[in-house]
Amino acid sequence: MSHNSVESFSIIIPTHNRYSKLNALLKSIDENRVDQLREIIIIDDSDSINEICPPQDIRTIHVKISFRIFISLAKNIGALLAASDYLFYIDDDNIVGENTFLPVMEAFSSLDNVGAVMPSIMYFSVPELVWVYATPFKKGKWGHELIGRNRLRNIELEDRLYDVDALPDSSMISKKALMQVNGFSSDLQINSSGDLTLKLKSAGFRVLATSYAKIYHDVPLPGKFGYWSVHGRSDPNRVNLEITNWFAYMRKVHFDERFFIWKALFHSLKFILPNLLTYIMLGAQNRKKLIENLSLGLLDSLRQPKFKK
Repeated sequence: MSHNSVESFSIIIPTHNRYSKLNALLKSIDENRVDQLREIIIIDDSDSINEICPPQDIRTIHVKISFRIFISLAKNIGALLAASDYLFYIDDDNIVGENTFLPVMEAFSSLDNVGAVMPSIMYFSVPELVWVYATPFKKGKWGHELIGRNRLRNIELEDRLYDVDALPDSSMISKKALMQVNGFSSDLQINSSGDLTLKLKSAGFRVLATSYAKIYHDVPLPGKFGYWSVHGRSDPNRVNLEITNWFAYMRKVHFDERFFIWKALFHSLKFILPNLLTYIMLGAQNRKKLIENLSLGLLDSLRQPKFKK
């Protein structure tokens, strides 16, 4: 297996009920386009249809789905529709910059056996503040090390490549590699990038982050109480899946580990309890549904059957 130049790529954007952010992303793509961009594919399972404003001279496919399919299936649909050999997935709450695409493409063209590459992620409202540079496993593999998270940019962490174990927010993936591992796992509806990384690495591909590249995440800044749970509070239907997907993924990482469920419960409480607190205090009209979905997600996770490898 050898490295290949990226002659063209397709951007795939899963979106749900965030048309203003989607249009801001589309505008940024237009302003920072590169010659290799062949098309934009939008997989949209929003509750209603609003106007989108894609670049006029870039082929854009807008697939409107009338029921909720969540992120992983949307990504697989986008892959099947894409005409390029490389797929650049971007969550709809991001903004592309002048150095988003080219350094990611360079990683594919200069290195062997690359399956996926993510750019480093900055906060959009404060571009000098890091959302994350890279996401390798923590020691023990009960989560991911968020390198640089919520700190000012650090020159010692930039202009380098990292080996990573998850692909949050955005990443370019070789379509050939993605098809070889059967795409994103359908049993992990919203939280499948870590599982995809496991599959790619098992198939012999490298999965990298490049801090030469930057993309900008349009989310609340850290510091304000509850900033970490904004997605769940605005979208209660994903809360159950966030928990069940995490447990299912951890079962794959820790296959055959003794006392798995007790260890997983201990580690899950580190994010479940802070989220529960914000749902109680900031949930507003969604409070009851948020708490119910969180509770059901935890109960369903504790009853999950043992993963069969």
